[in-house]
Amino acid sequence: MKSATSINLFPCNSREVGLGFLFALALGCVYCYQAYYVNPLGLRGLSLIIVTFLAFVCVNFYATFLIENRLIPYLVLSGFWSLIILSDYLSPNAHIYKAAGIAFLINVGWIFVLQVAFLTTKRKRLSANETQPGTEQAKLFPWNARELLKGFLFFLILNAVYIFQAVIAPAWKFDLLFSAMLLALVMTLILYYLSLLCQNRLMPYLVMACFWLQTVLVSVLLKQEQPERMIQTALTMFLVSAGFILLLQLRFLFTKKVRTRREQPEPTLAR
Repeated sequence: MKSATSINLFPCNSREVGLGFLFALALGCVYCYQAYYVNPLGLRGLSLIIVTFLAFVCVNFYATFLIENRLIPYLVLSGFWSLIILSDYLSPNAHIYKAAGIAFLINVGWIFVLQVAFLTTKRKRLSANETQPGTEQAKLFPWNARELLKGFLFFLILNAVYIFQAVIAPAWKFDLLFSAMLLALVMTLILYYLSLLCQNRLMPYLVMACFWLQTVLVSVLLKQEQPERMIQTALTMFLVSAGFILLLQLRFLFTKKVRTRREQPEPTLAR
């Protein structure tokens, strides 16, 4: 029987080509956004760098995670950065083509590190399935120090984000639209990893409940807003975040079951 740990690094099919094309379009949209659409929004300096950096990080991460053909991300990056360098070099005000070349090398190195990390994790998981084919299904509500520590760390991260948008962002005089976009992006990433990393499926809801309850108590004690309005806002945001977490958990559970079925070795017929 063929070992399950043997992984095809270069599958070539319509799915892989389609994913590469979609991620090339995503990179192009990010570039066009920060080059042409960002001026009417008034984003400059640090705000533009942060938005562009987070967008590129997300696109590159999912491109490396979803594309099984390990060569396609490099082809996509080569084509994308080549177009940027060529278009800037041919323009009369060329000034970024050297920096774009350095950014391309950094981007390729980061993709390589991500691919090695994903492959190592996948091989470990497949090896564990081979050595323990009869393992029981993981519990949905494990209670241990590790899960509590994860919940506490995410609670601290949420508080750091709240302090940033409540204290630091107004002091730096960030654009209102930029602040809303950045806050939505950061909260989405936090909820995503909170749902992904916490094995105890109840922990994300407890973390969000404690966070929004603390927000209400702080606002009431400091008399920043009317208690009724703050309670209504916090309750609405908790329900929205809880619904988003539920959808993510269902998606992760479904993906895990499908992956487990695919990784299970085929039964051999007895002679």
